[in-house]
Amino acid sequence: CIRDRTKANELPKGMFSGAKQLVKAVLPSSIQEVSENCFAGCENLADVTIPASVTTIKNEAFQGCERLASITLPSGLKTIESEAFEDCKSLVSITLPSGINKIAVQAFNNCKALNQINIPNGTKVIGGSAFKDCESLTAIELPASVEEIESAAFESCKNLQRIEMSSVEKIGASAFHNCKSLKTVTLS
Repeated sequence: CIRDRTKANELPKGMFSGAKQLVKAVLPSSIQEVSENCFAGCENLADVTIPASVTTIKNEAFQGCERLASITLPSGLKTIESEAFEDCKSLVSITLPSGINKIAVQAFNNCKALNQINIPNGTKVIGGSAFKDCESLTAIELPASVEEIESAAFESCKNLQRIEMSSVEKIGASAFHNCKSLKTVTLS
């Protein structure tokens, strides 16, 4: 268990990267960012408390945290960078706060257990491969604010059966490629 009592507003890049026995982290209320690679490769990390002060989760911050099943994101979070939760294979559901306007490239790529995503109104872009290989997703409901779905955003979501979207102006190549169970697409 890590309880950081630092007064810094950001944890150093890669601070706990590869700490394979780490199971719990409680981050201090003074930080505003979870740094790049901060917990990358912490395979047994299952419990993380992110304080309300955090506005940014940097690239690959939790990449490869295979036992992380759920995480509560603070309401003031504005940015989730590329590959932030990539390969979190036990992550089951995620509720994104209303301040997120883009889901970055590969942010949740290969989160095999992810079966529910709540994308808030205000989100404008779903980044390339953002949810690629999220095999447990069965339905996607995109808010009217989504204007662009980048290439391969939902590629190989093999159990995805239903998509609802409106106001999407641009859909990139292979956005829903290899979604073998897809039965219903509603465009309004």
